[in-house]
Amino acid sequence: SYPVLPPSEVRPVTATQIDFIPTVAPERVKVTFTISQNPAPNKRRRLVNPDRAENLALEFEREEGRFPLKVSHLRGTQAYGCDLLSFKSEGDRKVFEVSPDISLVLKFIEVKGRVSEKGSVTLKGNELRAAQIYRDKYYIYRVYEDDENRGSFELIELSDPLGSEKEAVKIIYEVNPFHTARSIRWDVRERPSDSDEGKQ
Repeated sequence: SYPVLPPSEVRPVTATQIDFIPTVAPERVKVTFTISQNPAPNKRRRLVNPDRAENLALEFEREEGRFPLKVSHLRGTQAYGCDLLSFKSEGDRKVFEVSPDISLVLKFIEVKGRVSEKGSVTLKGNELRAAQIYRDKYYIYRVYEDDENRGSFELIELSDPLGSEKEAVKIIYEVNPFHTARSIRWDVRERPSDSDEGKQ
């Protein structure tokens, strides 16, 4: 076996190109945006458990006279790219549950309760596609719980996050070299040192 080298050191190598078949998707785009706080955050806040954040958003919608439906459990082609759908009437919600009609949805709500109030929210995959399609019907709810007064929350609401001021939106390209046929794959190995060859 090779002697242990310092982490930054590597012996001369040999490199052989090997067959490479890309996996699934091409490069993806993530959109990150920042939500300003009003008032400025001076209270200590705990990070809210995702389920607790969604349940708070459900209760908030009910308090505002709307009729929410939790859809965060849906995956793949059944997913709506958000955690909650909200309707203007109980009748609309019941009709939707029997025969989904997107035109009945008043709000598509993505709930974020797991990040610092100074951080950004990232939309990608189904969330990003839904935000692009539903625009002003797509909402981000950022939820914080007051660390000194459990049961007291702050909810920050942002509609059409992709339509936010350019200062608040940053586009990030997430590239996976395993997903494109333009990548070249190499097998790279350290060459044995002279002392290693003498041991053989």
